[in-house]
This record gives sequence, structure tokens and C-alpha cells, in this order.
Amino acid sequence: MEWKITITKAVNGYVLSYHESTTEDDQIDIRRIVVEDPDSGDETITTQKMLWEVMEFFNLFGSKHDPVQVKIIRRDNNEKEIQDKTD
Repeated sequence: MEWKITITKAVNGYVLSYHESTTEDDQIDIRRIVVEDPDSGDETITTQKMLWEVMEFFNLFGSKHDPVQVKIIRRDNNEKEIQDKTD
């Protein structure tokens, strides 16, 4: 099985094109759009959401009990982690 993502930067976010295939003749194409929130004007939030989509596609979230984990965070100039209002 082959999994592939193509990421294209758009004016208001990103377009993620997912490609899954089990054989050369059997391919599924799905598009997912990550759109920037115009009220926030913060492109880092949109980029963070796009990276979460990539992690979800490749099933990289794992478990909180895993010895090693991948974490996507945003930090301010003082290296303090920025918490979103929805966190």
C-alpha cells in the first residue's frame, strides 16, 4: 500500500491532496482544505492545523503511553508555549 500527500500553499491556507493506493490500478484521491481563520490573521495556527492533518493521515499520533511522541506546538519569543482557546 502506498500513501502520499501533496501540500499546496493557497492564499488563505493549504490544500492537502491525499493519494492512497493498494495497487497501481486502485487509487483513491481525496482533497482536504485547511483554511486560515481571517479573524485571527495568524498563519501559524493554520500551519499547525495542516501539520496535524498530515500526522493524522500517516497515523503518527500514537498513544500518551508511547515512550516517544511527536508534538506540534507554537511558541512565543520567550519560548513559552502558546495555548489555543480551544485547548
